[in-house]
Amino acid sequence: MARVVRSTAFRRTCTRRGAVAVAAAAWAAFAASSRSPGDRAFFSIFGGAMKPAGKQIPPAEVVGAALRSADGPNKQSTAWEVLDTTRLPNQTALVTGANSGIGYYTALALAYGGAQVLLACRDPKRGEAAKKAMEEALQDAGRPAPTIEVVELDLSSLSSVRMFTTTFLKEGRPLHLLCLNAGVMAIPKFETSRDGFEMQFATNHLGHFALTRALATRIAESAPARVVTLASEAHRAPNQAYDLSDWPPSAAKYGDWRAYQQSKLANILFAREFSKRVALIPGGDLVSSNAVHPGVISTPLGRQQVLKGKVLLGVFQDRDEVQGAATSVFCLTAPQVEGVTGEYFRDCAATEPSEFATDAEAGRRLWELSEELLVKEGFFVRDAGEEG
Repeated sequence: MARVVRSTAFRRTCTRRGAVAVAAAAWAAFAASSRSPGDRAFFSIFGGAMKPAGKQIPPAEVVGAALRSADGPNKQSTAWEVLDTTRLPNQTALVTGANSGIGYYTALALAYGGAQVLLACRDPKRGEAAKKAMEEALQDAGRPAPTIEVVELDLSSLSSVRMFTTTFLKEGRPLHLLCLNAGVMAIPKFETSRDGFEMQFATNHLGHFALTRALATRIAESAPARVVTLASEAHRAPNQAYDLSDWPPSAAKYGDWRAYQQSKLANILFAREFSKRVALIPGGDLVSSNAVHPGVISTPLGRQQVLKGKVLLGVFQDRDEVQGAATSVFCLTAPQVEGVTGEYFRDCAATEPSEFATDAEAGRRLWELSEELLVKEGFFVRDAGEEG
């Protein structure tokens, strides 16, 4: 396998996409009346490339179809078209937030490809329901059912992350594919996690940071391996959202969309920084780490949104959940991205994130801040070799 490298040349061969165009006049008028600059910035970035959402097809019917995409993967591709004929024998995958939404279809696609899939879910009962649905879908599609397992993991709780990673490491399992998918979005009122951190920062970034940091050596030992972090175009926010001294957000300065923007920016900074640091671990030069924007999708991610946010996201929804999982599946499985790391993908193609998201110093500072927070909370980040 080719050595994993940061590939500027690869990115240049992909379709170039900067920030999307400003929304239509009616949309801009609404955004202008929005209650905060953060709201206006978030909603304005999605105005340029919208289409009606694709039809939501039952999993069994979609998996059974698994059609080849004649034009290659793009915005309209589904997870099944991206997966195509790729097979994942002897691969172990972990998908967070896998009981619904994009995570569900990402996990189902990986299982369809033959990977052993761990569904990391906050609610084990919902996880078991998702597992049953996946197994039925695979059976209907005539696919041999791989091992699908539900594991309890609450990303907003460092004790839950510690419990999961300790057990995982002691069991000696390999980990070839890690999809950091779980998240919450624009919680209307300031909430904190069990550990006292703003909920979006805790769930979207810090929990995933702790998870990946604890499993880094095991991932490197399992290489070749791929890590995909779900980010968003929402990271393209005003500079005021980029002050790391204000991370994690405080109650006094809290804004629902601004906090979401910050967490999505953190996702890209983390993915890029991890791509550098994991390469220093033996075997880590064969581990890729990329961030993806899944599209504007109506999923359980926005379950806490007030009516305004739900209506707006519905209007600007540009794909369904099966299509939303496509870029994650592409980065986890496609031969085209073998050896590509530290990139930001949108519509199954590498694209430029915001200028601040490529700031190496900001990535380093965020990493150090995150580790400091873990130390203060007593989260012992252990290497895979320290399993005793």
